[in-house]
Amino acid sequence: MKIRRAFTLIELLVVIAIIAILAAILFPVFAQAREKARQATCTSNLKEIGLGELMYVQDYDETFSPANETSPAGVSGNTGWANLIDPYVKANVPKGTIIGDPLSVFVCPDFKVTDLGTAAQSRPNSSYAANRLLLAALGSFPLAGSSATLAQVQYASQTVLFAEGEGIRYYTDGNDTQQHDGEIAGDPPYTNVQLFDANMSYVVSRARHSGGSQYAFSDGHVKHFVAPNPNYLKVPLNPSGAYAPTDVTPKLSGNGIVYSRSQFPNASGWFNEN
Repeated sequence: MKIRRAFTLIELLVVIAIIAILAAILFPVFAQAREKARQATCTSNLKEIGLGELMYVQDYDETFSPANETSPAGVSGNTGWANLIDPYVKANVPKGTIIGDPLSVFVCPDFKVTDLGTAAQSRPNSSYAANRLLLAALGSFPLAGSSATLAQVQYASQTVLFAEGEGIRYYTDGNDTQQHDGEIAGDPPYTNVQLFDANMSYVVSRARHSGGSQYAFSDGHVKHFVAPNPNYLKVPLNPSGAYAPTDVTPKLSGNGIVYSRSQFPNASGWFNEN
């Protein structure tokens, strides 16, 4: 006569404990692998965008595109750089479409439209921001002006062309020094971190991927750099319309990607060559 034995309660608990331990070990690994895949996609996006901009440069007397320009009559808002280089990229620039639509190369896969808060429930044209010091932006002094030419870029492999942004602005100054040159001449240095970051769209996104973010440079290559403070996190818009990290003050970067070459000439890259 055969005797059928079942698991004892102790054995069952041991098996459950082993499964739980394995899950605790493997799930973070899987999540990290997924994040690395999104980071790789973001790198590919910026590579295409950067090459698209450089093709535009070759067709327009070696002059970078505007960061944004006045739209044709009857079209609201401004036309951004993404629309201007899309004929080269052919990626169908998002036009403020609703959440859930497929993302294009102009939107980072880690960008979440819900981070824009209830005031902006449509996806932006791009979650990447152009270096305003190369791609001139519309606006009052000192944002107005002409885009730079290729010949004016002295350190193409170290000058940032595009950085990750918060999805509200077409461009960024790249300034993390608390000395932001505002849209109106005579603006004092910003002391309110939320107002400061509202104008520095890349600052709140420079820890988007594994404590850092991707940067496209003026020679066409793309590279990942760790943020000076990897604890930057995106938060929804507050009632004033500002966009700020959870930190009290943005950290000035002295290595990796910095604002100005003159301040940190030995850095890996910068927004401002002067």
